[in-house]
Amino acid sequence: MTYWTIMIITILSGSMEGAQFGIPYPSMDDCEKATTSISLTLSYDHNMICEDSGLPSGSIRPKVRP
Repeated sequence: MTYWTIMIITILSGSMEGAQFGIPYPSMDDCEKATTSISLTLSYDHNMICEDSGLPSGSIRPKVRP
């Protein structure tokens, strides 16, 4: 089962120093793949981490009877 992953971005400089915001992703793999491209678009000093949440991003479906 996969869980929602939140990319947490913390601003480390400027007038918004210390502000945090999150972007949800359906899996850890998707979040990690997006870190490079998002980091390149941010013009300020920042810190970025991906953290799993406890919420499932999908459910296990029952199998059809044989």
